[in-house]
Amino acid sequence: MTVRTPSRDPDIINSFKALRRAARAARKLSRETGTPFYVLKDGKVVDLNRAENRAKGRRRSTRSKPPTASAQRAVKPSKQRKKNASA
Repeated sequence: MTVRTPSRDPDIINSFKALRRAARAARKLSRETGTPFYVLKDGKVVDLNRAENRAKGRRRSTRSKPPTASAQRAVKPSKQRKKNASA
């Protein structure tokens, strides 16, 4: 049995803390943007955001609603306004 000696390199010592901070920041960003957050859990790839939303009873819409016909039409100024503006 070999005994591991701890590293004296400060980069190695602090790397675990840095990885944990990065994971927390990535999880926060995925919650804010509604994007999946995949992790390996019990040998399976799991989306933690989907599992969290199911537990809370929330559903995320996958599609946005198409714009209405009135929103797609550009509002054009009437001929009367053009005549008044040039006079």
